[in-house]
Amino acid sequence: MRRKHRLLLGGLLVVFLLVVVLMSTQMTSAHVTPADVQTGDYEGSQVTLEGRATDVEIGDTVRLTVVGNTSDARVPVVSQQTPPATLQDGRIVVVSGVVRDGAVVDASIQVRSHLNDGENETTST
Repeated sequence: MRRKHRLLLGGLLVVFLLVVVLMSTQMTSAHVTPADVQTGDYEGSQVTLEGRATDVEIGDTVRLTVVGNTSDARVPVVSQQTPPATLQDGRIVVVSGVVRDGAVVDASIQVRSHLNDGENETTST
């Protein structure tokens, strides 16, 4: 009986690990630019977007536009989360959320800052 229990537990562990791996690969987000969001088929997809914040409005809902670093593409962003204290126009941001109607919604926002020694630090919500 002990051997059957071990085999059963081992089999269940393998199945569990496979499910975890499959779920985590489906939940990863694509790293895209604002131009990619505008021209690609990302509707309903989880994406991570980096660019310069413009038109920052902080209220009950945080609204901003992310502009591409190498193009003039612009993507609206909407977040219900508390924004980082350093969020303002002109800052480089990393936004993760779902693309809906050309905008990134349900977003988490991180602001890039530069340390004195040249390393990057990210301040998140």
